[in-house]
Amino acid sequence: MEFKVAAKEGSPHIDLSLDGYLLIEGQSYEDGVIDNFSDLNKAIEEYFQNKSKLAVRLSLNYFNTATSKCIYDLLESLNERKKKGADVTFQWFYPADDEELKEEIEEMVDLAEIDCEILQE
Repeated sequence: MEFKVAAKEGSPHIDLSLDGYLLIEGQSYEDGVIDNFSDLNKAIEEYFQNKSKLAVRLSLNYFNTATSKCIYDLLESLNERKKKGADVTFQWFYPADDEELKEEIEEMVDLAEIDCEILQE
């Protein structure tokens, strides 16, 4: 199942493609974004009924605490799939001038216990 949400003020662009990638980019601080992540999780469940490979690319230059929880849950869920044999890879991009964001990303990746490339944009 494909799933797309266009970016808007305070809400990220989300694109789950049947070609095997998940892209989440932009900023995420609007309250309604939680519903988007809930819908994304349902779409991922359907996606993995027929697919076993997914490349995850995150490029969020700002996200709030609620989004942080949604992303953490998503990473943890995808990592569980990886442990069960799915081919899931993670890349997380951050602005080169934002060391604070890089540290937040590193903490989240460590907490979720995922193997993730953390790269400068």
